Amino acid sequence: DGLLARLASDALSAMGSVGTSALAEALQSSSAAARIGAARALALNLDPAAIPALYAALEDASNMVEYWAIEGLERRGLGMVYFPP
Repeated sequence: DGLLARLASDALSAMGSVGTSALAEALQSSSAAARIGAARALALNLDPAAIPALYAALEDASNMVEYWAIEGLERRGLGMVYFPP
């Protein structure tokens, strides 16, 4: 069920670092829907341990997984260029 999967991924995301390893493992699933849900949850979870999994997700075959990986990295400020005004 899609709703139950979303609620579970949101719960893992809300758990912070405790849920990060389970979500990173779900990114290896053969199911695109599972990978998308995991990438979305990792994007919303601000645990720094999620960064390697999000970088790996940038190479996923699913555009939605790639979108959420980019979103998660941007939320963390990665890839930004800082320069003096």
